[in-house]
Amino acid sequence: MYKNIILGSSSPRRREIMALFDFEYTLDSADIDESDISSDLSPKEYTTTLAVRKGKKLNQRHPHCIIITADTIVFLDGKYFCKPLDKQEAFSMLKALSGTTHIVGTALCLTVGDQVFTDYKKTEVTLRDLSDEQITTYIETFSPLDKAGAYGIQDAGGILVKKINGNFHNVVGFDITQLEKLFSQIGIDLWKHLRKRAVAF
Repeated sequence: MYKNIILGSSSPRRREIMALFDFEYTLDSADIDESDISSDLSPKEYTTTLAVRKGKKLNQRHPHCIIITADTIVFLDGKYFCKPLDKQEAFSMLKALSGTTHIVGTALCLTVGDQVFTDYKKTEVTLRDLSDEQITTYIETFSPLDKAGAYGIQDAGGILVKKINGNFHNVVGFDITQLEKLFSQIGIDLWKHLRKRAVAF
């Protein structure tokens, strides 16, 4: 690698995906203002706008690095489900998503100096019909306040899910092929950097 890599995310799942490759990277999250993002935007526009903003902010701190940022959103019937503020909002979200098929969209952004490359993928997730008791048990057990839509499909959170249509990694972090595509645009072949054995966290 000819530049240092910054992963602009605190997500353990995104760290696990990065561990599939043999390059070193540094974590540095970007706190950005999301209050002015219009809910009229499409999931692709919404997530891409946020991922690009994160990349630009981190580029100010690390102007000579390759910066990877991402944003994931849950979308149903014209409404966005971001990270819940508290357990009550988490319950309301899961109640609304219970028994539905909704979109989980992830935008990935690569920022290198003044160059910005983006890619978007969506996955359709269908949740089971959940009782109030099951929703409460899930929230109390896993406290999913750091997840869009108040749930995670990984680990035991998969008990909520009836089926998915699309890429699993797109829901938990980002699709690895997205990263491959973006790195290829700056002349880096990720196939040459696959790690033989992933690092466990």
